Amino acid sequence: MQLSLGVRQTKTDMRLFQWLHRGPDPHAELRRLLTQEVPEIAAGQVQVRGIGRVPGMVTKLAVVSTDPTVDAVGACVGARGDRIRQIVAKLNGERVEIIPWTPEVERLIKFALMPLEITSLTIDSSAQTAHVVVRPPRPELLLVPIEAIPEAASMVTGIRLDVRIDGAARPGIARYYLHR
Repeated sequence: MQLSLGVRQTKTDMRLFQWLHRGPDPHAELRRLLTQEVPEIAAGQVQVRGIGRVPGMVTKLAVVSTDPTVDAVGACVGARGDRIRQIVAKLNGERVEIIPWTPEVERLIKFALMPLEITSLTIDSSAQTAHVVVRPPRPELLLVPIEAIPEAASMVTGIRLDVRIDGAARPGIARYYLHR
C-alpha cells in the first residue's frame, strides 16, 4: 500500500526548519525512496555507498552489489528504466545518475564527473583533495548546469574536488567541498 500526502498549509518556524536541515542524515528521505523502489536495496543485495545531491538539478548515487549475480546499476535502473523513472517522478523530474562504486579513487572520480572528460587528475590523499582538469564540455551532453556536476561528484565520492576547464579563460569552474 502506498500513501501520498499533500501539504495544505505551512507555518514558518525557524526552529523546525533548522531541526529538519540539521538531522543526522540529510539523505534519509532519498534512502527511504530507494529502499521502497529497489527491492535489491531493501534485501541488502545492493548497497548505496555514496549520495551526492544538488536539489532540483541532479542526484548521483554510487552503488555496489554484495551478490556477484546482481548488477547494482541495472537493479537500480530496472527493466526498461521502470525503477529509475519512478524515482525521478518522485523527485519532480530531478536528474538521477547511478554510477558503480569502486574502491579505486581515480575511477570513482571519473565515473562521478561524467559526462565531463578528464584530461588530468592529481589526488592529494593527505588532504582528501583531487585537482581535476576537464575538456571544455559539449553543450549537447550537459543535461544539468555544469556547476552542479562537480558539486554532486564531490558529495558522492567524499573527496574535495578542484575542477578546472582546460584552456578556459576563467581559472576554474569552482572548488567543491564535501558538505558534512
